[in-house]
Amino acid sequence: MPGKEAIQIQRRWDPQIDSIFNKNFMVSFYPFRRIYGVEHKITFVVADFMALAPALKADVIFLSPPWGGPEYGKVSTFDLETMIPMDGIKLFQLAKEISSNIAYYVPRNVDRNQVSNY
Repeated sequence: MPGKEAIQIQRRWDPQIDSIFNKNFMVSFYPFRRIYGVEHKITFVVADFMALAPALKADVIFLSPPWGGPEYGKVSTFDLETMIPMDGIKLFQLAKEISSNIAYYVPRNVDRNQVSNY
């Protein structure tokens, strides 16, 4: 959960661990942690969430996978399974093994039937 979502959640709740697969993003995010006073609450792990997940247990999971850039807005319906690079449905199913409390940040044009099925 990189970026602004991490900051907003940490301004209110306990420490978190963020799995980030892009080391350059992590480095660019450090100054913002300090500006918003959450640097002591966020631990970044440069890792593939899909590989890291089986070893995790958590009270809550917030998923914010990449949507594929601005292209997601050019389709009428966003498909969780095919348009998120790591298969958004498998991602959700893996998160359910870590916690039953999941918030999943998806585009507005997501296929609502996919969301309601899981």
